[in-house]
Amino acid sequence: MLNALTGENQLSYNIADQGTLGTLLQNTVFHADGTVTNVPTIQDILNPQIVPAQPQVAYRVADNLEAPYSLLGAINIERQLPHNFTVYGVVFTYRTRHALVLRDINAPLPGHPLVRPDTNFSNIFQWESSGVVNMTQFQVGVRNQLNKAVSIFANYVTGKVEGNTDCFFGNQSNCSPSNSYDLNADFGRMTWFPHHSFFFGGTLGIPKLKLALNPFIIARSGRFFNITTGRDTNGDRLFLERPAFADAQTSAQELRVTPWGNFDINPKPGTGHHPAQLRRRSGLLLSQSRHQPDDWFGELPGVAAARAAAAAPQGGRGGAGGAGASGGQRGGSGASGGGQRPAGGAPGGGGFAGPGGAGADKRYNITFSVNIQNMFNRSNLDNPVGNLLSPLFGQSTQTLGGFGDNGGGNAAVANRRITAGIRFSF
Repeated sequence: MLNALTGENQLSYNIADQGTLGTLLQNTVFHADGTVTNVPTIQDILNPQIVPAQPQVAYRVADNLEAPYSLLGAINIERQLPHNFTVYGVVFTYRTRHALVLRDINAPLPGHPLVRPDTNFSNIFQWESSGVVNMTQFQVGVRNQLNKAVSIFANYVTGKVEGNTDCFFGNQSNCSPSNSYDLNADFGRMTWFPHHSFFFGGTLGIPKLKLALNPFIIARSGRFFNITTGRDTNGDRLFLERPAFADAQTSAQELRVTPWGNFDINPKPGTGHHPAQLRRRSGLLLSQSRHQPDDWFGELPGVAAARAAAAAPQGGRGGAGGAGASGGQRGGSGASGGGQRPAGGAPGGGGFAGPGGAGADKRYNITFSVNIQNMFNRSNLDNPVGNLLSPLFGQSTQTLGGFGDNGGGNAAVANRRITAGIRFSF
């Protein structure tokens, strides 16, 4: 089943069904003592017409579902300084309302894990538009065009993003709350936005070597990640429950000592749970450098003749007597200045290898490039495991993919990546 929803403002999004296999797995019951019942058999998987013993899991769309909307505002201040420096500052605010939430409206009642509002069903997951996301961001930067061959830029970004769902910007993961009866329990930092980020880059051209260098560096603090108990204590079959901070009543069996604090994986009634996305992993340092020398060769047809014609002296119009001589001198002087100009146009127009530069009158161009990603070969790890019952808790099981979080690279390859290329144009 695929439900397409379109609002009056032409915002549209799709909500995909979990599928038969997903429904069968949702019917599996994981008990607190570690036992599992109502496990789907091979017959259930191969024959979807067989109805499992437990009531079916249902997915619905709320009757009052609304299309999400966002409000954006920004103030930008820019100032020109001496020596071609430009500094700027930006304050940015972003507010999203009616973000998607996948809530279990038939979850067991709080304090009664065996009592559901509708006994004819197990879990009823309903798409609702009750999500909220708030972001405030501050950015300051500087840039400078030192000369035609050298330029630099740098900027620093900090801010705070909070909400009760990650299900926005077209994302349909992490949409379910830890407590379907209290969405505010999940209001906290977003996992994808770091608290501090720094960017530096520039261009360095060396005309004599026909070489261009493009360094680029990203440094930032660690992102936030969730810490969960690893148990389904509220009966919604989603392992999203959060621990409480340990106190004097926490037993040794329920105590978990971590670098991010001491937690109680079996919170007592009335005990405050730790906020969502409170913990951070280690920071990130990415570096990239691009080296690109090129060479022009081969004369274009007619260039030599045009250059010779341009170099020929051109006298001014003569006149009677001394006036004619004076005019001839001025004309000759003009020919001397113009005759030294090459056919490529004004010197330096477009750089050391661009149009109007050294290679404008050449037929062929060959460019060699070397691109180095993560030049310092630093291990940039992805978010660690946040399940307190996992033996891998606090450990990252993979690196970030490519140049950045979603750079498109293969996370299984070595961190440092060197790519060489050659381009021939004519």
